[in-house]
Amino acid sequence: MRNLYTVYRDETVPKTGSFYLRAACRGIIHKDGLFLFIRSKRYGECKFPGGGLEGEETHENCLAREVLEETGRRVIGSPREYGKVLEIGQDHKMSTDLFLHESYYYCCEVSDDFVKPVYDGYEIEFGYRPVWLTIQEAIEINLSIPENKEIPWKNRDTIVMQRLKREEDQRAD
Repeated sequence: MRNLYTVYRDETVPKTGSFYLRAACRGIIHKDGLFLFIRSKRYGECKFPGGGLEGEETHENCLAREVLEETGRRVIGSPREYGKVLEIGQDHKMSTDLFLHESYYYCCEVSDDFVKPVYDGYEIEFGYRPVWLTIQEAIEINLSIPENKEIPWKNRDTIVMQRLKREEDQRAD
């Protein structure tokens, strides 16, 4: 999968050392000019639905599970690779020098039928809910929210949104 960006969560993070690697799959879901995001009530940020790989899970299975859990909609058809973002930050568990977070983005379609999303942990605490927005609305929302270490994914997903918007604008020309 093509590498889209490397994002440093903190510029003071060392560039080498021991690391913990987490991989996640995220869905880019676009229908009728709108994108399906997860939005927090606590901070208001928008992010793409998705989450971490579990055990020997495939990317496709992880994507399907996470999209269903977070949006209440089933992935249909075969997802298409969009690209990968690597985030580099401090290891929040402090057991290694670095936390590396690879997010694999897939363009996918979802069913029209809907079941209740199943959130856990911080997702409940942050009050996440699925929302359909234009890509420009999501970008403007995220850019209006101050930097906050509680939501480091805001920068990662905003960068991907901005890339999608540029591609959308180029197709319109």
